[in-house]
Amino acid sequence: MTDPSSTAAATSTAPKMTERAHHRFWPRRLPHSISPPATPLWDNLATSARRYPDKAALVFFDRVYSYAQVTAMAERLAGRLHAMGVAKGDRVLLDMQNCPQLVIAHWAILRANAVVVPINPMNRAEELKHYIVDPDAKVAITTGDLAAEIARANAALPAEQRLAHLIVTQFTDAFDPEAQPEGTMPEASPEQVSLISDFIANFEHDADGPSRCHPGTRIRARRP
Repeated sequence: MTDPSSTAAATSTAPKMTERAHHRFWPRRLPHSISPPATPLWDNLATSARRYPDKAALVFFDRVYSYAQVTAMAERLAGRLHAMGVAKGDRVLLDMQNCPQLVIAHWAILRANAVVVPINPMNRAEELKHYIVDPDAKVAITTGDLAAEIARANAALPAEQRLAHLIVTQFTDAFDPEAQPEGTMPEASPEQVSLISDFIANFEHDADGPSRCHPGTRIRARRP
């Protein structure tokens, strides 16, 4: 038999939710706190892909990406990150403007059990150095229009603090491959091409082994 007095004592000493001033204005139907789900954030995308595989997840100009496509792309990139040595808890830099690759890369980093380090695309080399060094990041994902700035920041750091991999995508990679192009795309400036080329060359001639740069990295940056 449970002693009623002990039960009452335990109940009276149980911790209570701290009442805060703003709770006076809090909607009655809403709790003062929430319980985080036990499932990882990635599970939300995976669940949507199973339930609505053909439903539009992203629309970029005239191209539509379904939940199934976004999930598959994120998983492929996550596998690539794993092959690059990204492990649980590692920080991966994500420096992009709004485009499908930003969303896909974000989910891919989470899928790899890594931590997303979002970067304001307006940041310059001096600021980017802190993003590389402070979280001890070894991998960065960016677009061609921003890659030169990351390369400039990386080159200014001591060898032991530099990135090991730079994954570069282009806005045009997200366009509909069957759509008819309207006019020609502007090429990157000579300075951009030189900086990115030097960045890649540093990895290709690394004394520790073969190239560690993503084989799909493109040197020429194009803008939509």
